[in-house]
Amino acid sequence: MAEEAGKKANKGMQYAYAMLFTLLLGSSLINFFLIFGINSGLSLAQGDPITSEPAKLSITLIKAAGCDKCFSTDEIVSALKASGAEITEKTLEFGSTEADALIEKYSIERLPALVVYGEIESANVSSALGSNSEFDKNTLVLRDVKPPYVDLESNSTIGLVSITTISDSNCEKCASISGLQNELEQLGVGIGDSEELDANSENAQKLIAEYGIDRLPVAIVSKDLNAYPEITKQWTNVGRPAYNGGYIADYAVPYLDIESKSTIGLVNLTKLVDANCSDCYDVNIHNSVLARFGVVVGTEVNYDISSADGNALLQKYAIKKIPTIILSSDANAYSTLNQVWADVGTIEADGAYVFRDLNALGEDIKFRTLD
Repeated sequence: MAEEAGKKANKGMQYAYAMLFTLLLGSSLINFFLIFGINSGLSLAQGDPITSEPAKLSITLIKAAGCDKCFSTDEIVSALKASGAEITEKTLEFGSTEADALIEKYSIERLPALVVYGEIESANVSSALGSNSEFDKNTLVLRDVKPPYVDLESNSTIGLVSITTISDSNCEKCASISGLQNELEQLGVGIGDSEELDANSENAQKLIAEYGIDRLPVAIVSKDLNAYPEITKQWTNVGRPAYNGGYIADYAVPYLDIESKSTIGLVNLTKLVDANCSDCYDVNIHNSVLARFGVVVGTEVNYDISSADGNALLQKYAIKKIPTIILSSDANAYSTLNQVWADVGTIEADGAYVFRDLNALGEDIKFRTLD
C-alpha cells in the first residue's frame, strides 16, 4: 500500500487493548523513572569527594511472607549496588520482633518496605528517591511502594488482580481476549488468579447472569484493579465498570451476541474495479489497511463496474471514483475504524461504509473519476 496511506491508517489501527496500552504507557514507566532517579542521583556523589571512599549504606528489606507477587524492590537495591556504594543487606519478615519495631518506629503502612541507613547525604540517595521516601540525617525509608503490596492496617494484599475470561468454543470467528492479561502485566498490574471458562459451563452461565453479560468473549476483572487509577480512568476504552466495583472487558470483535446467537463484526467486503483502467491502483491494498484496524472480513466479492451488480452499486451509492470498496454495516462494531472513517468515506442510510477519498491513499495513487 502507498506509504502515506499506511501512515494515516496507523493512527487508528489498533485493537482496543493495544490502545489502552498506549494511553497508559506512562503509568508502566513509574518504576523506570524511580530506578533512573536512583542511578542518576547516586552517580553524582559516591562517598567522600576528597578520599574517594565509597559511601557506606545498610539496607534492610521488610517483607510479608506469602506475598510473592508483591512489588519487587530488587531493581532498587541493584541500582544502589551499581552506584558504587559499599552496601550491606538484611531481610526481615513481618511479624519478627525487629521488623515490627522498625514498622512502628517509622510508621510504615505498606510492605515491602526498604530502610536505608548510613551515609545518606554522601550517596545522594534522598534526592534520588524524593517524595517516595522520608529520612533523617542517616536514615531513609522507602514507604510509598506501588501495588501489589500488603496494607498493614487491613492486613490485606492491595492490587493483586484476578481475571476470569469467558468465551464460546463454538464461535470460531470470534476474536480472542487472551491478550488482555499480558497487556495489564506490561502496565505493571499484579495478576493473581486467572481462569478461563467456556460459556456453556455452569460457572460461566452463573457469571453471565450475575454481570449482565450480553456478548462473548468477555473478561471479568476484580475490583483490585482500583489500586491502579491510571488504568481504571481509561477503562471505557475496553469495557465498563461492574456492579461490584470490578470491571468488564468486552472490547473484542468479532463477538458472539448472546441473545441473537449471531456473530457480530464479520464484515462483508465488496470491491468495485474497472477492467479498462490498467494503471489504477490495486484495490487489494485495502485488505491490509482493514487488518490493521482489526477488521475481520467474513465474505469478499469483486465486481467490475461494467457488470450488472457493479453498475447497480455505482448507482445506489452515487460512486464517482473507482476502484473503491464497500463495507457491510458490521463495520460499525469497530470503534477505531469509526474514529477515522468520516475522513475517508461515508456511512450510507442502509449502514454500508463507502470509501470515497481515494487521495487519502497517497499522492501517487491512480484512479478513475467517472462522468
